[in-house]
Amino acid sequence: MTASATGLDALRFNPARLHLDGPFSIGLDAQLHIVDVCYDRLDADGRTYPSVCNQAPPLVVPQLGASFALSDRVGLGFGILPPPSGTSSLAFGSARDGTIRVDGQPVASPSRYANVITDNTGLFPTVALSVAPHERVRLGLSFGAGVFMVNSISYTAGIPGAGPSYDTRTALSGRDLFVPRVGFALDVEPAPGLSLAWVTHYTADLNAKAALFLSGETGGGYSVRVPGVRVNQAFGWESTLAVRYAQPRFDVELDLMVQGHATTQRTTVDIPDDAVLPIDVSINGVALGALPDERYVERRWKNQLVLRAGGDVLVMPERLWARAGFSFESNGNQRAYTSVENFLARRVGLHLGATVQVHPALRVTLGYSRVFQPNVTVDPADARVPQPTASTPPPLDDPSRTLYVNGGRYRGGMHVVALGLTFRPASAPSASTQEAP
Repeated sequence: MTASATGLDALRFNPARLHLDGPFSIGLDAQLHIVDVCYDRLDADGRTYPSVCNQAPPLVVPQLGASFALSDRVGLGFGILPPPSGTSSLAFGSARDGTIRVDGQPVASPSRYANVITDNTGLFPTVALSVAPHERVRLGLSFGAGVFMVNSISYTAGIPGAGPSYDTRTALSGRDLFVPRVGFALDVEPAPGLSLAWVTHYTADLNAKAALFLSGETGGGYSVRVPGVRVNQAFGWESTLAVRYAQPRFDVELDLMVQGHATTQRTTVDIPDDAVLPIDVSINGVALGALPDERYVERRWKNQLVLRAGGDVLVMPERLWARAGFSFESNGNQRAYTSVENFLARRVGLHLGATVQVHPALRVTLGYSRVFQPNVTVDPADARVPQPTASTPPPLDDPSRTLYVNGGRYRGGMHVVALGLTFRPASAPSASTQEAP
């Protein structure tokens, strides 16, 4: 995907190769992500809970782009791309009341204090330029202006361990309309058929303007909107080194990527200092209506190593190509901070695909990926995702009495189905597997 990218793939993975797809090409791609995540909660006191699994519908991830060869050595590309970290669509209970059905009866979702609903979407309008100062040396630069919509629902306990009847439904909705992303690429051909590429992308922090929508039954019931909330999360960088060997009827490629995600330690929700709930309830003289100035959602991400290997085979000249690949991602977060929305376990992926030339100017690509993750068990004694609470009056403010709510067993995986269309003039040359670039 890096040392062999052209057209839409070059715009996303290696902008140094934009001018290698003929006079121009237009690519449209849509992926269907089916995410399996299940959670069996277990508390330190041995209490067990019903299993809860992701109930969100499959997520559709589109992308669109075009590339133009302004000359033999200069290319231009622009398009709309998904975020590098993907988008999220998770549901672990009812959006209305945070419950799941067990034997036909509604019960509080076991994951309600970590997450009930996540619906984060984003896109990166991107422009890129490629220049070849030498016929065997290519440079690329890309710039994206990300747009993010952040939406989530979870629950906050009135006081530690108070139980669902005192919970506050906490819905967060916000947006950041400008998250810059910059990419640099170097692509060289030291010998015919052999390509080497180095590509690095950096994404600025998310700083979303948001509002909280809070409701509950305490003190006779309440429903209030809290404006002026800010949400911050770092994204970091990623750097890929790739090598490709191409012959007239096949090519193989090996990509090694380092993702610098260790900058993402937490998501910070900054709440206005004077925000309060409209309730007149206190314990030991401490009002329960005052909201905390900040709330932290612990991530504790780690830098990840990603390995991708695969190849293309020309089955029928100018008609049919087949491909297969393998991928590996190292563990992406500390086990103690695993939750249903922070489940970045080690991943292994198997990938299959094919491209068919259905018309001299149109190619159709189909792909399927199966991503496997091992089961992860967080011992309740090691769990470190605290139960969010609205107030901690003495003696409940003792740190030793903090309740952690992410103990238990996590399991999951993912299916990805992709459909892509590529339009290019019938006479345009192609840097596909029938010819080395």
